[in-house]
Amino acid sequence: MVKTAIKVYVRNRPSVKPLSGLKIDADGKGISIAGHGAQTVTGAARTSTHTFKFDGCFDGAGQDEIYGEVAEEVVDGTLAGYNGTIFAYGQTGAGKTYTMSGHPAAYSRHRGIIPRATASIFREIDLKVEKEYSVKVSYLEIYNEALYDLLADSPGGQDLTIVERGGNVDVQGLSKVAVASEEEALEQFFRGEQMRSTAEHVLNSASSRSHSIFTIHVQAANTGVGPERAVLSKLNLVDLAGSERTKKTGALGQTLREASYINRSLSYLEQVVQALTRRDRHVPFRQSKLTSVLKDALGGNSRTVMVANIWGEDEHLDETLGTLRFATRVRLLQTDAVVNESNDPGFLMRKYERIIRELKQELAMRDSLMGRAQVSYDDLSDAELRDLRSLINRFVKGEVSDEALPTDTLKRVRETYRMFREVCTETQQRAHVAIERAKSMAGGHLAAGHDDGIDDASDFDEAADDGVGDLDRTMGGFHAGVAPSMAKPAEDAVTPRAGGARSPSRPGSTTPDGVRSGPRGARTRGATAHAGRDVPGSPGGDLGTRGAAYERYKQTDPTGRELAARLHGAQEELRGAKASLREATDGVNRCKGNIDRVSAAVAARREQAGTQAEITDQEFFDLLTELKGHKVQYRQEFDRVKNLRTEIEGLQGQIAEVKADMVAAFERWLEHGGGADMFSGRNLDAEGYGDEDDGGDGGGASDDPYEVAKRTARLRNARARGPGFGGARAVGENARRNERNLKAMALA
Repeated sequence: MVKTAIKVYVRNRPSVKPLSGLKIDADGKGISIAGHGAQTVTGAARTSTHTFKFDGCFDGAGQDEIYGEVAEEVVDGTLAGYNGTIFAYGQTGAGKTYTMSGHPAAYSRHRGIIPRATASIFREIDLKVEKEYSVKVSYLEIYNEALYDLLADSPGGQDLTIVERGGNVDVQGLSKVAVASEEEALEQFFRGEQMRSTAEHVLNSASSRSHSIFTIHVQAANTGVGPERAVLSKLNLVDLAGSERTKKTGALGQTLREASYINRSLSYLEQVVQALTRRDRHVPFRQSKLTSVLKDALGGNSRTVMVANIWGEDEHLDETLGTLRFATRVRLLQTDAVVNESNDPGFLMRKYERIIRELKQELAMRDSLMGRAQVSYDDLSDAELRDLRSLINRFVKGEVSDEALPTDTLKRVRETYRMFREVCTETQQRAHVAIERAKSMAGGHLAAGHDDGIDDASDFDEAADDGVGDLDRTMGGFHAGVAPSMAKPAEDAVTPRAGGARSPSRPGSTTPDGVRSGPRGARTRGATAHAGRDVPGSPGGDLGTRGAAYERYKQTDPTGRELAARLHGAQEELRGAKASLREATDGVNRCKGNIDRVSAAVAARREQAGTQAEITDQEFFDLLTELKGHKVQYRQEFDRVKNLRTEIEGLQGQIAEVKADMVAAFERWLEHGGGADMFSGRNLDAEGYGDEDDGGDGGGASDDPYEVAKRTARLRNARARGPGFGGARAVGENARRNERNLKAMALA
């Protein structure tokens, strides 16, 4: 960390009526203003002489001299990894924008600090071929205490927030445009300049009505010989709006409101400087957006330079003295500039690869000197893993001694431990399954009342594997399974129905094609009783019912066969999609468990490392690589779940449509005399035909993704066709436009 004092330079605007008492010392480090000829605001004559000391004072200097003395050192430090800030301060019309940006009419000769710094950065990048650079630019405007991104497609449409990360101030949401040359960077700068808010008043024909910050972000990394090292820095080039006295500028309306915001923010800036000078415990950085953004520049991680622009004329004496006093206080401040190391994963990966490569070479040299056979330190292949697993199994069975276990490399030793853990886990799982199976068999024995136990264990296993009593999400309800032969009830165990007939099948049960033959709920119970009265003693209980007519319709009518085939196909697709969804959901849960497990291991390693800045051993690197792989797999499985849910919603909607078509066609078939010999005259409830539980609604209440996308596109297009700015900028521009129109009408 380097304690660096803020450097302050004074630049006097050339004038045809120069201030008579203003003198610059011969060494160019001091400036004095004599009292004769000058008056205060009240008209009293001044008798004292004001003397100020700075790092440099310029009167009539050109743009190239200003850049060489003021900005060149800070720009070079940016390429070395230090943050830098150059800001211009002064009254309106004193030449701040000219100093920072230059004059657009004579750009080649009057370029300001911003274009010259941009050219210098890319020129140095072209010369330093041993490093790899990436450059981005951003352009922020602070207008009436609102933040605007001047490089965005629609400035004012973004939600910009000032945040502090790792001791550095950043604007979250601000566009950072990657540029590869000076031309591209200047193109972005001029694009932002055209979007800045300006207005005309008595002292300036193009007065800036906002503060602007053009930032150049530089990342550099070694690519040649030397250690892998990456640095990340930024250069803030700030053009502050000028403080102004409305009595002199004649500001009215919107311009007057803007002047009040400008003066207020500059007043907060002065309060911050005073608090830093006094070393107060509390510094009011958060009083304004400007002071929040300039927190680094005034007392943080930055090399800072201030250019105090003055207008050396008698009528601007008070403003000149105010600027010089403020600059004197700023010169007392110090910043803590440090080289910003980048934590970019790409550079760290190359660094660790080089370290691993060198360590492998050292191991190979050691093995060669010790006369050991060629030892591989790479990851074990699949064949080697299988051989190692076979060796461990033989060791567990007592077929080989412990001397056969590998000890030549640490990686093989760790892999051996891991496989031992797998063997123990598998053994515990098998034992747990055996215990649970024994408990279940004992419970079944007691429930059935058998004294001689279960004769055929395979019947028990078969019944258990059929999932009896499990929730069937595909068909709805619980799985009935297939009862084993030992569970067959006695003949007299069948409960007789009210009509004297035994009914092994329930009315409303699922037909072979997956469509229920009767309504659900209360309607099902009513239909059951009626069916029993129609055909007494019938084993099926559905002859003469609409269910039988419905079955005949599906089998004999061409339209019914086609609709039934469509329904059956859609239901099969739905079952397959739901099975895939369960599989994908299990995959998501499995990946989540792996992520939690590896994250806990990473946290444990970091806690074990204690106060070390970083952990560079192979095990920790393997954990991070494994964690990354699990996260990638988790994202893939999660996307698969979302896609399957969308597919299921579509299939459910398709099934609902086919059901409705089938019921309507069946009604028409009945109306035209179909199944007249079986029709009993009862009304057909559409809910009872093809009403399989499809696992949720058809998504009618949810928005169609296609419609959502169309609505979003319409909103975006509407915003794109709207005004370029929003919020305070839009209000200000409209107010200024109305004022100009009223003024033109008055003159006309």
